Amino acid sequence: MGGRLAHATLRIAVTAALLSLTACVAYEPLAGVPKPFVESYPSGSQKRSILDLQATFAKRAPDYHELYEQALREDQNIGGEIVLALALTPDGRVADCQVIRSAMPSTQLEAWVLALTGQLEFGAVPGEGYYVFHYPLQFSKT
Repeated sequence: MGGRLAHATLRIAVTAALLSLTACVAYEPLAGVPKPFVESYPSGSQKRSILDLQATFAKRAPDYHELYEQALREDQNIGGEIVLALALTPDGRVADCQVIRSAMPSTQLEAWVLALTGQLEFGAVPGEGYYVFHYPLQFSKT
């Protein structure tokens, strides 16, 4: 299992690097985030970089992949994308996290992903209000 986890972690790191390149050009934080979610968390003056957001997720990639490994024990064909909407406080805590799109047949994996994401620490930044954004997570065996 360690080999599969290492491979999956490497895949996430490579994917994050590719997303970073794309994100610098075209990332729209609110793309696909439902209007009621955005309205629930008024934006303020805090600014965050997609590179910093990706780095936080990358640090926990092994934990996400352990959750995926657990889901694979139940269903060996599980895989796909889960897109999250997050609202961050200026001190870097996750105020809210919701699944906004999922190709995943496992609601259990979605629940595990939400619980883990709610524990992330994104670091404090100057400013007020919430920083709302979407973030895709891809789960696959290859």
